[in-house]
Amino acid sequence: MPKNSQTLRKTLRSTSHLIKTIGGGEYCYLSLSSGLTTLVKQNHITAEHLELQINVDGIPLFKSSSVALWPILCLVKNISFKAPFVVGMFCGKEKPHSASEFLSDFVNEACMLVKNGLTVDDVKKVITIHSFVCDAPARAFVKGIKSPSGYSSCEKCTVHGQYDGKVIFKEVNCPLRTDDGFNAMVDDEHHVSPCPLQPLPLGYVSQFGLDYMHLTCLGVMRQLMLYWKGPVGPLQVRLNRKVICDLSFRLLHLKEFVPVEFARKPRSLDEVMRWKATEFREFMLYSGIFVLRHILSDDLYQHFVLLFVSMRILVSQQLSQLYCDYAHELLVKFVSDAAVLYGNDILVCNVHCLVHLANDVKKLGCLEDFSAFTFENKLGQLKKLVHKP
Repeated sequence: MPKNSQTLRKTLRSTSHLIKTIGGGEYCYLSLSSGLTTLVKQNHITAEHLELQINVDGIPLFKSSSVALWPILCLVKNISFKAPFVVGMFCGKEKPHSASEFLSDFVNEACMLVKNGLTVDDVKKVITIHSFVCDAPARAFVKGIKSPSGYSSCEKCTVHGQYDGKVIFKEVNCPLRTDDGFNAMVDDEHHVSPCPLQPLPLGYVSQFGLDYMHLTCLGVMRQLMLYWKGPVGPLQVRLNRKVICDLSFRLLHLKEFVPVEFARKPRSLDEVMRWKATEFREFMLYSGIFVLRHILSDDLYQHFVLLFVSMRILVSQQLSQLYCDYAHELLVKFVSDAAVLYGNDILVCNVHCLVHLANDVKKLGCLEDFSAFTFENKLGQLKKLVHKP
């Protein structure tokens, strides 16, 4: 068993008296300051300033039950040791009934640390929060705003959705939301309740980046592939069975050439419903540009190239600093052309939010600096520790 797993089990046993019942299940708060202190001591961290990245998400524990785990995870961004630790954990048959109750211990302690710093072995560390990294439903939960299917659900602009079988967003140039506007709750249709994270000193628009793992890998890229494979999407963009087999053959042919840096080898399109986020990322950023050539029509292929180039720019620390505005132009064109090629049905919240990615990159760093991949790995580790109800 990995050392961090043993440490977590011992911690949970020793703090069992801290478990309390809140709406919907049981909750245990393990302490942000204790986690940071342990991290600093074990890894001999000498940095005077610690930038924190926070993740809140839920994971189902069993296939035969609705029981889910909702951990609060913390990652220190500006050190070489890139592993999240658990701050608090909720377990229940549904998500916590009250986000305010669920987050109150964290908010109180985080406010204190940001204000007063953290002292470790007589050395004071300055604490700041870099960003929150969550998927769209979790962001809506912790911010007290409309869910992604709502008419005023876009977190970055004031676009109002239209109903066309589902809520879609046709506009790409609506006025942007601001941190001050969010705090003042100027858009009544965007907010469900006061933000549970207040009074943390955060930009509730600028410091909640759109996580590209869920937005583009599991969102847009997956949606495009399901349109090409069918049975969803317009008939004119679907590939026939022979072409799908050719595409799958190309993907499988790449397996022996994929370097060890990639976590997973390519799989056929028949298994696309089982693909993980890393597989969609590999397809979107690397293999897709080659295997789709002469498979898609010219219009569809050139449309995919817009996504490929813009995302390659935004995931690169160097390229995103030089060509961020160019990537934004490509993504705006991608979203505008998507309605022409695939119909209005494709203009869901994930696709619309592509036009805001470049602005998040300018504020928070390249897409890898605020993605959920590292946190998802930690969630997988936590799930493996649970052997029975």
